[in-house]
Amino acid sequence: MKPHCYCKGVNKVGFPGGHPICHDLDAVAHPCFNIGLMPPLVTTCSFPVRFYECDAYAHLNNTVYARYMQETAFAASTAAGFPHDWYVANNRAFVIRSSYLEFVKPVLYGDTVVVNAWVDELRRVQARRRYEMRSAKSGELMCRAHTQWVYVDVAANRPVLMPVEVQQRFGATAIENAEQSAQNSAMLDAPYAPPPPPLQPDLPTRPFAMRRKVIFADIDQQQHVNNAVYLDYCEEAGFAASAMFGWPPERSIAAGWATLFRQVWIEYLQSAVLGDELEITAWLSDLRRVSAYRHFRIARMSDGAEIAHMTAQLAFINLRSGSPARLPAEVLQNFAGHVSA
Repeated sequence: MKPHCYCKGVNKVGFPGGHPICHDLDAVAHPCFNIGLMPPLVTTCSFPVRFYECDAYAHLNNTVYARYMQETAFAASTAAGFPHDWYVANNRAFVIRSSYLEFVKPVLYGDTVVVNAWVDELRRVQARRRYEMRSAKSGELMCRAHTQWVYVDVAANRPVLMPVEVQQRFGATAIENAEQSAQNSAMLDAPYAPPPPPLQPDLPTRPFAMRRKVIFADIDQQQHVNNAVYLDYCEEAGFAASAMFGWPPERSIAAGWATLFRQVWIEYLQSAVLGDELEITAWLSDLRRVSAYRHFRIARMSDGAEIAHMTAQLAFINLRSGSPARLPAEVLQNFAGHVSA
């Protein structure tokens, strides 16, 4: 792990942040202070890709990216002076409200993923953390993402104001000020505007639904389902939905094509806990020969409360070449009743 600042310069993995002293928030001579900004703390973590983290397509599974992001965020907080024990002692936590991931290129077994993370927007009870994930072998960008975190009182289970010292140590570059945000974008090497999530359309005539009981392995130390596990739930529902319409993964693999996530938007509305029975509903929209959108809705069976919803932009690819694959007309016909109008 190496903290540094997101400013001019490029380090060895191609990420802006070449100044070696930028993590020193007392370095008043730093160029970021020339426009009245606190330099953001950028943290870099490396994760060797394990064999068991790869899926049947031989790619790093989608859920693992979210786990890398979470671990890097924890490392960033520790580097800023707020380790896990600090949150426990103060009865505070950051919880994820929403996430966005864009998968640029598949990561393969044997590579190492270099994750760079920094806060680029800070509000009174929220922080947006950005991530870039690169191949250590080639330096290529493999995934970019952001998460919206909410600062909460754990006992009361409600948002609370973030202490000034937390804001200062994270050194975010946007603090509820449109003019300042514009200055930040001019300063940064790679200004970023995360795409808004697509609206979920109405259910088609034949949506797919499955039930899943929350087991012990799904929950984390905060006693609720970990945010990354929801991607597992949705991925499982997506494959099961495809199987219902005649296209389980083994059939598409035998035919030489696969369905990959290109972009994912997920919003967490409530917590699911051990023993909850959940219903995951899945359906498609905008189905084309080379792409589609798959929508998911996760609800708790006991009271019908919506726990989370997710939309994934799908891409159909040729497994040999990695290039886009055009689906046979038969596939489009098979899924006809599963697609929103």
